[in-house]
Amino acid sequence: MKNQMTEAEKTIANAPKEIREAHAIRIGEIRNKDHYKSRMAVADAKEVIGKFIVDVLSIPETKENSTMVAAIAKLAKVLN
Repeated sequence: MKNQMTEAEKTIANAPKEIREAHAIRIGEIRNKDHYKSRMAVADAKEVIGKFIVDVLSIPETKENSTMVAAIAKLAKVLN
C-alpha cells in the first residue's frame, strides 16, 4: 500500500515556500513539545518509583524476602 497524502498534506505541499517553511517550523515545535512532555513524564515516573523502592526497602520484612528484593532490584535496573 502506497503512502497517500491527506488533503491537508497536499495543500501544504502545493503552498508557497514561505507557508511550507512556517508549517515545518510549527510541526517541529509541536513534536519537540510532545517529546519534552514525554521526557518529563518518564522523569517523574522514575522519581516516584525510586521513592517507592526506598520506602519498600526500609521495611525490615522486605529485606528478608528474597523474592521481593529480586523484584525490586529488577525494577531499579530498569530505571537506570
